[in-house]
Amino acid sequence: MTVNFVVANYARMAGLPFDAELSVLGGAFARLYDDMIDNIDDAAMDERLAGLFRGDGIEPATDSEQLLSRLHAAIDERLARPADAPIHGMLLALHEHQLASRGQRDPGISRDDLGKITRGKGGLANVTLLALVQPRMSTEERELIMELGEAFQLLDDYLDQDEDRRDGIFTPITRGEATLADVGARMRALRPKLAAHYGAGPVRPFLSMLFLMMGAICVKRHWLPDRVRRRPTRARKPKAAIWSLVGDAEAATPRRP
Repeated sequence: MTVNFVVANYARMAGLPFDAELSVLGGAFARLYDDMIDNIDDAAMDERLAGLFRGDGIEPATDSEQLLSRLHAAIDERLARPADAPIHGMLLALHEHQLASRGQRDPGISRDDLGKITRGKGGLANVTLLALVQPRMSTEERELIMELGEAFQLLDDYLDQDEDRRDGIFTPITRGEATLADVGARMRALRPKLAAHYGAGPVRPFLSMLFLMMGAICVKRHWLPDRVRRRPTRARKPKAAIWSLVGDAEAATPRRP
């Protein structure tokens, strides 16, 4: 749901067609990959996934890897882009930043290194996601999308800060190097840049979406019951994906018997 929400609003702003089925495939792939990286610390798996993203293929060792490989193939088939299309390199670069983020368990990680990880994970996740509908992303647009993705990553870190402190994961939020007000300031600073690139009219609904998502995160963190928003204790790393920003919302919806 979140992936479609973001991609659809970006497509509208950029004047691009929105392929809902492709967006759903991308969201399914992203969620499965995110959970695998979160829950499995296995160098052999890391290399198998890197091979998949390089185009070398994969010999799946688990059902999850088999499903991920099939989703990857389905996305490739629907995109119908050449092997050297930018999206493939973006996905591999994102994977490398995901692996580097394991350094966030080191109490001695520097502010600069932490900032690079935050920008790399959040920015490249956003670029890769939106590249599903934008095959010709310019250098200027890529930089805008990277900045936006970094803000999304900080929002995700804001939502997860209690769990991150519990699990010994260091982020700019848990270390007090960034606040929710800082994230809002980043988004406001992006307004003129986005308007200059896409036009003031198309940008307005996209900006509305950004602040709606920000408000949803505040509600989830401060007003939803702990049993709804709390995640189970597990060995995990911070989520690197924009698609997890308002995840688990369905858990708050009463269900009929």
